Order: sequence, then C-alpha cells, then structure tokens
Amino acid sequence: MSEKVSVVIIKAKSVDTTSDLNKMVVHLEQILAEQQKVDVKVRQSITETTFKSSDFVIFAGWDSNLLSQFFTAVGILEKEEVTEKMLFLFDEPGSNCWDNVNRLLTDGMDLGRIDSSIFKKIIDCWNYRDIMSYIQVKLRKLDSNATSGDLSAV
Repeated sequence: MSEKVSVVIIKAKSVDTTSDLNKMVVHLEQILAEQQKVDVKVRQSITETTFKSSDFVIFAGWDSNLLSQFFTAVGILEKEEVTEKMLFLFDEPGSNCWDNVNRLLTDGMDLGRIDSSIFKKIIDCWNYRDIMSYIQVKLRKLDSNATSGDLSAV
C-alpha cells in the first residue's frame, strides 16, 4: 500500500465572496489534486480527528470561525510530542490578519504561555509555490523510504 500526503484546506466562508482569494484557493486545490500521492480535502471547519490525520493544514482567508479553528489547531499542535505537521496561513498579500495573529502568538511566547517550538510549524504565505515546496519535500521522503525498503514512518 502506498502512502499519501494528506492536505486539508480550511476555507473561510468569506473566501467565496472574495473573487481574487477564491481564485487563489481554487488554483491551489487544482495544483494539489494534480499531484500524485496527495490526498486533498476542502472544509469550512476542522475536527480534531481530521487535524490529527492530516500532514498539512492550510487556513485560507479569515473570519471569526476560521480564527477559532486556527487557535484550536495550534492548541492540538502544542500537545503533540513529535510531529512534522505544518499549518499554512494562506491569504492575499497585504490584506490578511496573520501578521497580527503572529504578533499575538509572539507575545504569548514571550510571556511563557505559548511554546516557542510552535513557530517552526506555522508558515504565513500568499503563494501556492511556498506550500508546494513543503509538500514536495514530504513526497520525496515518502519515495525515498519506499525505494529503500524502510518501513518506518516518515
């Protein structure tokens, strides 16, 4: 059985009404769907089970519900001991709130309320190529383990 990379796109409801961002998310979804060994799902919310079973979670756009989902994901991520899971904050350049969220997380880290290792797992981006570079690395790891006969988890 071949392994797949699991990608979940959490799309804010407001994305559907934002033409440029909606085009960006649809394009990202198409690019991911064309990749072999990539399982992509699009949701408007995420459950803990879906989060834990995915390798990459992409938060597209933002509204109050999506921010809530993001902080829930960060909370779950902080609890996990060892994980290569990545969170992507995907939005239009110049029109997102992720700089402010990042500032809030940094303040939390400075106060000792948020684990500093979380910052290695959150990527703020506005270009699908940034996301694809991380997914390609994961796919290469899967391929190299398959060809070497290594059965350990990636």
